[in-house]
Amino acid sequence: MTELVSIGSAAKILGMSRQWMLDEMAAGRLDIGWVKKSKKRSGHNTYRIYRAKLAAHLGRPADYQWPEERTDGL
Repeated sequence: MTELVSIGSAAKILGMSRQWMLDEMAAGRLDIGWVKKSKKRSGHNTYRIYRAKLAAHLGRPADYQWPEERTDGL
């Protein structure tokens, strides 16, 4: 299991749209990873969402495997 969670999975887990979640992270209101802001005005930010931070935000163990990420067909 990786220490990163995909943007799509994290948005589903939080019950947010991808864009809303990324906007909240960029504004510093949602601390579930880090944001590297683009230096260019029209550039794209880079986001990393960490499993442990997401889990802590939602009161779960750091190594919790979210159902949205399961690949074993269950």
